[in-house]
Amino acid sequence: MIYYFFTSLRPDSLSPINFLRSILHQILSPEMLSPSLQLEIEGLFASLFSPEIDKLESLIFRQWGTNTQKQTFLIVDGLDEVDADIQKVIFRILRDIYQRDLQSLKILTSAQPEVDLGSPFRNDSTIATLYIQGHDMQADIDIYLQTKGDSCLTDKLQHCPELVSEVKSVLSRRCEGM
Repeated sequence: MIYYFFTSLRPDSLSPINFLRSILHQILSPEMLSPSLQLEIEGLFASLFSPEIDKLESLIFRQWGTNTQKQTFLIVDGLDEVDADIQKVIFRILRDIYQRDLQSLKILTSAQPEVDLGSPFRNDSTIATLYIQGHDMQADIDIYLQTKGDSCLTDKLQHCPELVSEVKSVLSRRCEGM
């Protein structure tokens, strides 16, 4: 499993280079790191400038081909956190990965509904889009707030059980599925 989370709380996570760097880091195993591969990776990141996306992508594809895992899931979370220009780059990268026809690879992306995650894969009948709204998650959130809220809030507000109940209620109503 390969996972990447774009978040505006960590602005460096919004970079396509860091996205690719993370993928490379997650697909490499220690036994794959030959001296020549180590030198190539060091060369990519040795300059003051970021490596070229195409060179990093090429290295990933070469290494993916030597990866012996039977099934790999690439999970890309938080695409709504990235501005539109960077989304286009990320979508191109995902499309390139997908078009490599890597039989062992499955891609799962997530974002808020305003981001069209199907756009890089338009006209492909093997792509399924699942739209989940905040209210779809409300029951899970309520259970989480009930169990975690009781243990956390009750300790802090033991003298005021009404306030504990009100805090959980407000969190449940205002979380909007997040």
